[in-house]
Amino acid sequence: AAAAAAAAAAGALLRMDSGESSDAAGAGESEAEKAAGRETTRMMNLTAAAAAPLLDDSDGGVREAAADLMGHLRESATVYVDLLQAKMHDGDESVRDACMDALARLGYYNPVTGGIKARGFYRTQKPRHGRGPRLGPDGKPLPRKPPTSSLSRRVLVEVGATVRVWWPDDMQFYPARVKAWDRDSDYHTIVYVDDGVEETIDLNKEKVELRYKPHKRGAKESWMPIGVNKKKKEPKPPKPPKPVKEPKPPKAPKAPKPPKEPKEPRKRKEKAPKPPKPPKRVKAEKPLKPEKPKIPRKAAVTIVSVAKGTAVAAGTQIRVWWPLDDAWYGGEVKRYNLDSKLHTVLYYDGVEEDLNFDKEKIQAVMTEGGEGGGEGDCEGGGCGAGGMPLIPAVNGLPALRVPIIGGDQVGWLLPNTRRGMERIGYTVPSTSGKGGSSRGIGGEVGEEVTCSAVEFDARFVKDWAGARRWRRSLRYDPSRA
Repeated sequence: AAAAAAAAAAGALLRMDSGESSDAAGAGESEAEKAAGRETTRMMNLTAAAAAPLLDDSDGGVREAAADLMGHLRESATVYVDLLQAKMHDGDESVRDACMDALARLGYYNPVTGGIKARGFYRTQKPRHGRGPRLGPDGKPLPRKPPTSSLSRRVLVEVGATVRVWWPDDMQFYPARVKAWDRDSDYHTIVYVDDGVEETIDLNKEKVELRYKPHKRGAKESWMPIGVNKKKKEPKPPKPPKPVKEPKPPKAPKAPKPPKEPKEPRKRKEKAPKPPKPPKRVKAEKPLKPEKPKIPRKAAVTIVSVAKGTAVAAGTQIRVWWPLDDAWYGGEVKRYNLDSKLHTVLYYDGVEEDLNFDKEKIQAVMTEGGEGGGEGDCEGGGCGAGGMPLIPAVNGLPALRVPIIGGDQVGWLLPNTRRGMERIGYTVPSTSGKGGSSRGIGGEVGEEVTCSAVEFDARFVKDWAGARRWRRSLRYDPSRA
């Protein structure tokens, strides 16, 4: 039977190679030629299916002839490439040579390098409508794959694939390799990677995921869930038909109503004239409500980053970023050294430091706008940058100064709302032992100057033994309140 099928297939191949055709010269293939091509493909498929079992025959000559025949069946033999590759290690040398020659004809073997290729000269044959079922290595028709979709996917687990099985007691997956598959019982034999334990399970009843590695370079592998098929919902029983209502009997015609008697027209009563309404009272004018005092608008604070290579003027309020403390610390620029390019910054807590603004994160703090008072609100040093009041007036009353004494020097604690920016105004006293110099502490003698509370404490409080805290060393002076 194999020899007869091989002869028929060889004749078909000769007809295909010689181009035997009667009327297909310029008008294209006719229906008869298409039918003949389909019949030739079917015969080649049957020949390959009949010759495949002969590759395992006990006679070496039969195996050699079957392998040689496979090399002439083109795409029909691509289904059995694995068998030919396995027979390349046959004990008979002639069988090995025949298998190598067949694989070289099909394009799966390079006789020069001895390498095996993944793709050959012909496309791997797939079953199509009207061409018969696809046959497996054993000559039996392979089961047809069900249609797959992204929502309900049935995955075909091949031998050698990597899966991971869910163990509910351990609450984790364990990887395993598929060793074998029983087609009749649909049971898979797997070997766990961690401990080498072998187990036969039904993947449809277990929670199993198949490793999927895309062919695209750089794509991440993923795990596709298989098994534990969801139970289909049972269709609900059809509702019983509604009972047919019996038609109602027709209603009897109503008797005509007798005509109504005409009514006598009513006589209208003459109404008495209404008395005139008294004149409306004139409402007294309400006194005007006093205008509510406008709440003063707070000064707008603008934060501007200091660019590198910029010299900041003395008296500018800034803030410095301390990365280790993850916080901003405010201060005032006292002076700038042109030679060293360093700015002297006095922090609000009294610490003075020389900084290179090109190596630090510095922001300038400026206040603009604001209402609530006039020039009187800035009396006593209660103004910030730009001459704006730091303490708004309340009901038209400006903030007041507080009389204090530091050591033997009297001064005024100026109003300020920001902690660390407290300033004290005082009159510069004369110093003894200076040869009658007009220069005093902090300025000219008799000049009214201001300084920070920390500087005032350091200049005039000399007999303080504890920690330097100006809030403790300065005293309130009620005589000048």
